[in-house]
Amino acid sequence: MKKLALTFSFLVAINFLQAQVSPTANNSTGGSATLTNGGYLAWSVGEPIIGTVAGSSAIVTQGVLQTWPDAVKNLMLTLYLEGLYRGGSMAKSQNASGDEFLGDVADKITVELHNADAYSTIVYSASDIELSTTGQANVTIPGRNYGSYYVTVKHRNSLETTTAAPVSFADGTIEYSFDVPSKAFGHNLKGVNESYCIYAGDVNGDGIINATDINSLYSAASAFSTGYFIDDVNGDGIVDAMDLILTDNNAANFIAVQKP
Repeated sequence: MKKLALTFSFLVAINFLQAQVSPTANNSTGGSATLTNGGYLAWSVGEPIIGTVAGSSAIVTQGVLQTWPDAVKNLMLTLYLEGLYRGGSMAKSQNASGDEFLGDVADKITVELHNADAYSTIVYSASDIELSTTGQANVTIPGRNYGSYYVTVKHRNSLETTTAAPVSFADGTIEYSFDVPSKAFGHNLKGVNESYCIYAGDVNGDGIINATDINSLYSAASAFSTGYFIDDVNGDGIVDAMDLILTDNNAANFIAVQKP
């Protein structure tokens, strides 16, 4: 009779849990699951406390989840792109008729989280992230990513740039600023007036600013290209000598990607 009552209570608890965040319950001896709200749970039935994940305790008693990790995290980045930097803020990228993006969006970037011990492994990637004229970018990260990761920023014609060291994602909000060379891997930031910027001119995205990029710019400039083009390094809507100057200066200094 006691065994029957325990089994009934366990099933009731399972059904209650499924009604809250489905699917999160499992009547096996252990396992893991990604919750529908983006959180991540690992459990072992019969052990009352599993541990702490991202500041939240995951507690399981005979399969009943009491709390779970944060659903999502907010990564707040601050950075300037050399091509768009105008001193204190960035210009908005232009196309043939005006602003490419609405509001205060200067351009868009891609943000990647890389494994701290094996950089070539991309744990998470988010593209089309809006970068404001003040250098702010907010990225929503799934809550299951609660470890430490290298954060890499990519832009359509700027040099791929990575944090100097792995960044902890233990908290719900993570802030990181590429404001001084020591914050970028290999000190790979360029001093521009009173600020530091991500290098401009890697238009073909091969990780080095060189003659190949310059040749691409020459071809586009010769065709009097206007619009939101990858060869428009300074983002003013036209490919011309100003883009060539930016790129040639960096190529002359053999600027290339620095990463773990």
